[in-house]
Amino acid sequence: MATKVFHPKTAKPPVLPVRLGKPTIPRPASAFGRQVQLGPRRLAEQPPPWRTPPGWWAGSIPEWSVWWTLTVVFKLLPDIDFEYQASFLGGRQFVGGFLPDFVIYAGPVAINVDGVYVHTLRGTETEANDLLVTQILASRGIPLVHLLDVDLLRNPIELVRTALAGIQPPGQLLS
Repeated sequence: MATKVFHPKTAKPPVLPVRLGKPTIPRPASAFGRQVQLGPRRLAEQPPPWRTPPGWWAGSIPEWSVWWTLTVVFKLLPDIDFEYQASFLGGRQFVGGFLPDFVIYAGPVAINVDGVYVHTLRGTETEANDLLVTQILASRGIPLVHLLDVDLLRNPIELVRTALAGIQPPGQLLS
């Protein structure tokens, strides 16, 4: 049996174990010149539930906020405890008729959602109609509370709570 002699010029060196280096974490991709890094983005905040009406809702978003507050927060039942677009003096069918947005029977109190655009830029005719409707309902013992749409989009709960007491909140159009 011949012994193998290791000669550095003719023989292969023995195989040594490979040393693993420190793992590297890939850098996030940069798609812009100012080194804006792409990566996980924040999810958009969900709007509050009074700002997201369901598909069956035919009214405006501020009217939905009142509906949502009456049904979810104050647990009132539609068409039993309150009525949406209740008809008075013939509604839109007769001259002098009108439709308050909400009539709450327990109060009784009526709530009108007033748009800032319509009720400020239309001028005296709209203001006169609002005052007339307010006086007609007051003569029947039903206070009509006017709420601004921009305030209802912020937080309708306190505004509706005040309106259910028959109190016109400060800062609304008809104070």
